[in-house]
Amino acid sequence: TEEIGQKVLREQHIIDEMDAALAEQQFIVYFQPKYQLKKMAPYGAEALVRWRRPDGIVVKPEHFLPFYEKNGKITELDYYVFEQVAVFLEKTKRSGIVPGPVSVNVSALHAEDPQTTQRYLEILQKHGVDPSMIQMELKETDTIRYENIRNLLHSFQQAGFQTALDNFGVGSSFLNLVGEVPLNDVKLGRGFIEKCEKDHRGTAFLKQLIEMLKSL
Repeated sequence: TEEIGQKVLREQHIIDEMDAALAEQQFIVYFQPKYQLKKMAPYGAEALVRWRRPDGIVVKPEHFLPFYEKNGKITELDYYVFEQVAVFLEKTKRSGIVPGPVSVNVSALHAEDPQTTQRYLEILQKHGVDPSMIQMELKETDTIRYENIRNLLHSFQQAGFQTALDNFGVGSSFLNLVGEVPLNDVKLGRGFIEKCEKDHRGTAFLKQLIEMLKSL
């Protein structure tokens, strides 16, 4: 009971600080490199957000993102992270470096706003960054829950963005989505891979799945 009470207090503390965290830009973006396994060479990165509070404590996303999703402020946080990525790409471009595309997480709540793609494009235009340098990434479970997510992904691709599906294999009907959702990349869920690796049958299924995704 005491542990539950402490958890509730921590959650309430996060909720109380949410507006200030956004207003004061307490969020920092890290770039996790992606590698091509055959060449073992970097070909892009994924933008990861962390919350660094004024007291110096760094809060992991799983401890604050659900609250931002719940109250709808996740869309503003997404735009903030996206602009930090645009600033980074603008700097690398000026220095003569041409990095691979950077993946940016997009909440499914953006699918409710018809101006989403245009707003993202305006941020890129502000910093002189081409949409092809950004990969808009949504979770597979978001695609299942929201019918108009497909329209959002189509809109992203028409604007020149790349699109990706994260955590593939987690949803209950993930195979039905593969041919319908416009994607450049599919990221297999870690838990899904671990489950497949337990025996020969699972490994064979994983190999066939990867070949099928490549063919699409």
